[in-house]
Amino acid sequence: MSPASPFPRIAIVGGGWAGLAAGVWLARHGAPITLFEAGREAGGRARLVRARDGETDNGQHILLGAYTEVLGMMETVSPGSAQRHFLRLPLTLDFPGHFHLALPRLPTPLNLALGLLAARGLSFKTKWAIARLMGRVRSPEFRALPDYSAAQLLASQPKAAIDYLWAPLCLSALNTPLHKASANIFANVLKDALSGPRSRSDMLLPRTDLSRLFPVPAIGDIEHHGGEVRLGTRISTITAAIHGIDLESHGRTWRFDRVILACAPHHAAHLLTPLPDMQDTCRALRAFRYQPIVTAYLDYPEAVTLPFPFIGLADEAAHFAFDQRYTHSRAGRLAVVTSAEHIAPPNGQLGRIRHIHQTLQDSVGPLPEPNAWRIIEEKRATFECSAGLKRPGNATESPKVYLAGDYTLGPYPATLEGAVRSGVQCAQLLWSKA
Repeated sequence: MSPASPFPRIAIVGGGWAGLAAGVWLARHGAPITLFEAGREAGGRARLVRARDGETDNGQHILLGAYTEVLGMMETVSPGSAQRHFLRLPLTLDFPGHFHLALPRLPTPLNLALGLLAARGLSFKTKWAIARLMGRVRSPEFRALPDYSAAQLLASQPKAAIDYLWAPLCLSALNTPLHKASANIFANVLKDALSGPRSRSDMLLPRTDLSRLFPVPAIGDIEHHGGEVRLGTRISTITAAIHGIDLESHGRTWRFDRVILACAPHHAAHLLTPLPDMQDTCRALRAFRYQPIVTAYLDYPEAVTLPFPFIGLADEAAHFAFDQRYTHSRAGRLAVVTSAEHIAPPNGQLGRIRHIHQTLQDSVGPLPEPNAWRIIEEKRATFECSAGLKRPGNATESPKVYLAGDYTLGPYPATLEGAVRSGVQCAQLLWSKA
């Protein structure tokens, strides 16, 4: 600690949702913090992207009503935003012409029973199999084996249940294919969404760009409470010092008492490698594998619309389509998301757009050609939430270094809820030991 201050000087490296959540919590508790973000926009994998052809998000996100930590943090920095900035829908999955499930606005578990009973596209036998598994997962005693995959958990489920319910839910929540995904983590998400008040199963679609949703008000809150945020500042080196820890960027050096690495695991491993006695943490960070997300934005004539705010697509290279008419008042703009590893259509980006266009037509009928399109591909969008994955905690071998991010030890996969939970938990742990 600095002899001039009763509080440790804290650096946060990374301005994603985990780093911002840690920064908000610490700044509100009086800690002198400086947050460093390499990019010009904070928010990590949930932010606004500015380009010559306009602004858009770097991906499409859905939150659940069960994500209480992230919704609470949003309310902290911008009261009323959890209501103002989301289109809230009952849990709905629609594959036009194949399957439709929409839970009614009734108390749990009545909404599950009636919603499943009224679902279209499934036999009664399939519905009964789904209901039995839901009941099993909702049980407080449920726990899959540590090395079980989601596919093993679902081995007895009918193919239609897997194709139109379980696989889409797993891809959207874990961004990991069923045969690799952790059964325990998948069950955690299902349990939180399907237990407790009905609102926990609601699906929340952002009505505003992702930066205004949390990163921008979080930065304002940090600065309002005395913290400092440095955008466009990439930390290249971390060095242990006798009286602290030094951070370097473009020849400039800052000294702090503690540092929270809230960047991606591979970036954190690179920064920690030169530090003595950090090899166990570095090995854990290097062991992570990653999954991609591809988001294609297609601008059609304004008359083009989907039957619901978002639909599922029965295709291996195009999984979900969102109609931004319902959320952003952008008539004709469709966002099509492909989650996790897949076989990409041939002929590059143009070939992908052609494939997506045809897939949309197969689902909703003939469409005119799009007026414009844009693809955002993130090859390391999330960590692979695989069965048996060993995730590090917030603490490391060094009392000066902490980790925050959706990949750290916790009950959730690579979600905004997981990121915010980790950021707050890391801040609380650091503060308790300061």
